[in-house]
Amino acid sequence: MGMGIDRVLFSVDYPFVENPPGTKWMKGLPLSGEDKEKIYNGNARRLLKR
Repeated sequence: MGMGIDRVLFSVDYPFVENPPGTKWMKGLPLSGEDKEKIYNGNARRLLKR
């Protein structure tokens, strides 16, 4: 069983790692805009019911 895109959240270990390297890495991933939106905030909103 694999883990789908609906189970992935974007996070960085701030203040130990700054946000720009993480967002740059995300921009380079071969994912659709819809999938990136899920990772950036959609999945967290659904999880937290916001």
